[in-house]
Amino acid sequence: MAKKVRGKTKAKAKKKVAKKRKVVKKKVARPSPAVKALKTEVEGLKTRVSSLEDKFKELEEKLAREEKPEEAKPEEETPI
Repeated sequence: MAKKVRGKTKAKAKKKVAKKRKVVKKKVARPSPAVKALKTEVEGLKTRVSSLEDKFKELEEKLAREEKPEEAKPEEETPI
């Protein structure tokens, strides 16, 4: 028969002591798959927005360059 330790068997007592000694790992908050999918979608949209902003700036600059010569031409054509 198993040896009794304070009303319990020795094996159970050892198990309980071992359990107390174990380092408790902290739970890490992990995002759910839905959250991960949304984050990746947001990243994709951010890159699309930045590329569209770049294109918009380029077109604005191109338009500004096209407008300047048109405004400058009438001034050059009218001699004093």
